[in-house]
Amino acid sequence: GGGGGGGGGGGAPPGNAGERGNKASAGAAAAAAAGAAGGDPFLSADGSVGYLFESAATPRWIFLDNPSARAVIVVREPVARAWSDYRYRAHAYVSHRLSFAKVTLEAAARLAADSCLGPRALQGTLRQAREAEAAAAQARGAGRHAEAGEILSRAMRGGAWPSDRFYLSDCGRVDQDANELVKRSLYAFMVLHWRLALGGPGKVLVLDAQSLDLDQVTTRPNPKATPKADPGNAAAAEEEKEEEKEEELGYRLVEAALARVVDFAQLCPHAFEREHLRAKRNVDRREVKVKQLYRNTEATGAEGGGGQGSGGGIPANLRIGSWAATKLGEFFEPYDRALYELAGLDFQWARQRARAWGRTSSEARIRGFP
Repeated sequence: GGGGGGGGGGGAPPGNAGERGNKASAGAAAAAAAGAAGGDPFLSADGSVGYLFESAATPRWIFLDNPSARAVIVVREPVARAWSDYRYRAHAYVSHRLSFAKVTLEAAARLAADSCLGPRALQGTLRQAREAEAAAAQARGAGRHAEAGEILSRAMRGGAWPSDRFYLSDCGRVDQDANELVKRSLYAFMVLHWRLALGGPGKVLVLDAQSLDLDQVTTRPNPKATPKADPGNAAAAEEEKEEEKEEELGYRLVEAALARVVDFAQLCPHAFEREHLRAKRNVDRREVKVKQLYRNTEATGAEGGGGQGSGGGIPANLRIGSWAATKLGEFFEPYDRALYELAGLDFQWARQRARAWGRTSSEARIRGFP
């Protein structure tokens, strides 16, 4: 489904690299709702990377099947997501000599038009959604639940509702880019559509994939893969102490994200064992962070082995570069800000991009990313 969850070695839960895009995991029936309805007190969950992007009807089908359904949408920094998707489907782009810059920047220019999904359409979407959600909340507060649902459905059916344009229109599509690398990263449109379809903002939780991956929130190497510092080397011992502090912070960030999921799903509080929070990669993360997120850049050569999804066979002149990444990041900024408002969290993706591309790629690799 293209989008947030990951791809290309790094920022996401396990899964096929090119398919970890807009990672949308839609969970049905919270335990409390099931118990109240006289059913078994358990939570049933289903997840698919295709749910978020591929059809406007999907969340409505889920709602009709189970009005108590909630959705956890896991998104990834959009430039990294687009580059991951390009790498995974590299054979299609390389065979037509289409560089990452050409495909994405041309698509961004088309998408930015007012007649397509530009900032004006985005603001109109946000305004219309806020009005509908406020009216639905007022009706729900007065006990008029059927009316609340109809308000949200009517908002989605409106002739000017941009989600119709997002899901059904070809505006912004570039020839030979059937996967629509840029459009799949315009998360705000999709999140709003799901919120309205499922019954309001309380039905959708948005998380940054990076917050669920310890390898992306700490630069400390896997202690099982890295020997202890020599006790006689004061500088090395101090560095290790700082890394331990950073790793502790990383664990707390991941645990906080998981706690949000548990609370959102109305499950009993759960303490996750830390050994289960670390990806099973026996590597030093300080050396691979940039490769994981923006692997195969102009500075990293053709690492990745050349297999499907690795990007190893992409010619240097077709790969992502600092100029393209920076320009694409500027395009995404208003959409990212809208997403932060919907998520109630600032994922700081602009800062993440600046740290990766504001200096040379080799410097970024040495200092770690993000």
